[in-house]
Amino acid sequence: MSLIVIDPDGDLVVRVIEYEEVLFGEPRGQHPIRRVAEFRVLREVLIKSSHVFRKLLTSTYFMEASETTITLEEDRVASMEIWFGVLHNALIDTSHDVYIEEMWHLVKACDKYHLVIRNLKSWFATWYGKQDFKELSKAELLYPCFIFDHAQGFAAATKHLAYNGRGHIEEENPTSITNFHLPHRVIQQINAAKGRLRIILHIHLFTPIDALLDARCPCSAPTLKGYENALKMIGAWPIEREAVKYSMHALLEKLRMFVWRPQEPICTQSCSRDYKGLVGNAREITKGYFDGLCLDCIDGSKPRTGDIDLDYWRHGNISEREWFTGCRVRHRQPSWYFSFMGRPEQMNHFRKRNPLKRFREDDSD
Repeated sequence: MSLIVIDPDGDLVVRVIEYEEVLFGEPRGQHPIRRVAEFRVLREVLIKSSHVFRKLLTSTYFMEASETTITLEEDRVASMEIWFGVLHNALIDTSHDVYIEEMWHLVKACDKYHLVIRNLKSWFATWYGKQDFKELSKAELLYPCFIFDHAQGFAAATKHLAYNGRGHIEEENPTSITNFHLPHRVIQQINAAKGRLRIILHIHLFTPIDALLDARCPCSAPTLKGYENALKMIGAWPIEREAVKYSMHALLEKLRMFVWRPQEPICTQSCSRDYKGLVGNAREITKGYFDGLCLDCIDGSKPRTGDIDLDYWRHGNISEREWFTGCRVRHRQPSWYFSFMGRPEQMNHFRKRNPLKRFREDDSD
């Protein structure tokens, strides 16, 4: 058994017993011990940091109040080492060398011992900055970035999923801890943004079609057929069918191959257009449309007009710069629109139901 010194002057040893995870349907108490570690900590730090530790270490109802060594079971050694390090301001660099599944165990410990989740915000930002994102699932990053309030990571993950996701987008959880996840409406809005990208691309690819349908020249019909066939040949048309098979990123890459020009002779009024340029413009508009969801806009406590309801009704008249005023991530109007989580009473209802009180400034009482 190892002794990890969090504080050399510590007057309390905390023994953490970590068990193998219980699989679904497996009886509790029958899973073996995976790891045991002891931590030298300051009793007073734990008392000040947590309702649970305060009662455990000061109440006459618990024998731990008079003990110099206490035992915590059903916790992860790595998670408790991180929490003790954060609470004592004694983190070491190797505390960031954990896999992403540890995030759910950190949150579980927070919930179990009534710790303040925002105390891990800085630690998570450092952990995030050390990751190789080619090896990390963006769907797994959603909940950690949300709960640890990492605005840049959350925007990047939601944008990536909207552009690269196929089918219905869902978050991923690499652990058996099922009670910590995103609010359902957040997933709904990521999927809504993904669907909107398809509509935006369709609108701009359809622009020359609309003009050709209104044309009265004899060359409009073969030009229209040639344009649509050219899109079909590269696998980008019709959008409704191809978007089911491919992600938006894949469709935009297909549009790079569009080089079609109408055959001569054609009229200059309706049919003579830079179709490659029009397709390229549709691609660029769609590519830059969505900047990901913004945690500050989801919060709802920073209305752009001074009133969250006016934000909703006047969103079409707010200047582009105002959409990210006060936000940690620069974004445009679509990101605000899909991040908007409704009226204040709806957000307050969510806050009350969130057991971790992520939005509460103080959870130490």
